[in-house]
Amino acid sequence: MHIRRGLSDQGIGEGPGAPIGYGEQYLHADSPVAEDGELLRTLRPWMALDLPARVQEDYRERLEGWSMVEIGQRVFVTRLGWAPPFDRRQAYFSHAMGWPTGGHADPGALLGRTAAFEASWSGSPPSTSTPELSRFSLPWALSEHQEAAQVMLAHMLASASSGAVLILATRRYGSFTVGAPLTGLVAFSRAALPADVRRGYNVRLPAGQPELYLTPGSPARG
Repeated sequence: MHIRRGLSDQGIGEGPGAPIGYGEQYLHADSPVAEDGELLRTLRPWMALDLPARVQEDYRERLEGWSMVEIGQRVFVTRLGWAPPFDRRQAYFSHAMGWPTGGHADPGALLGRTAAFEASWSGSPPSTSTPELSRFSLPWALSEHQEAAQVMLAHMLASASSGAVLILATRRYGSFTVGAPLTGLVAFSRAALPADVRRGYNVRLPAGQPELYLTPGSPARG
């Protein structure tokens, strides 16, 4: 299933009973997500690009964020990117794909797979197929970052085992651009976690408003 979010004068608002005629909103969502207002409310911060306008303008099409979150019996992977200004405001476009939880396939293998997701568009949503997850191996060949990958995996395993949130700090917004090593390190390390530990391990890159993911009861905290 596919969900899209951005700024537009056409869309489905924030879901059933929450229409928005103009501005930031869901552009499209497949059923049954489109009819689930509570799910859309919970998913919203994971699909919103919350970076300063100057950063979006500096990096434009190169800007790329990622999230992965398990909500109920579904897991969603989202690519967040730049979009042309809307009504003189900086805009973004995000495309999420969702799968039922369980099974042996790992949707997290799509983190960093830019080509599998849509860039911004206008008008009707394009016809986009959902990738066959069984065709993906562990993401990203990181031969030049082996030591960093080992450290990242160790920290992920420790945080998953203790239930703590792992926070990564970077000095440059350039870490959140197409092809930047950070996303590959996170994707590879997460995929290398034991399957029982990996399930429910949510990811958000970047987190401009970390309080949305760290407060008790948020999906980041379970």
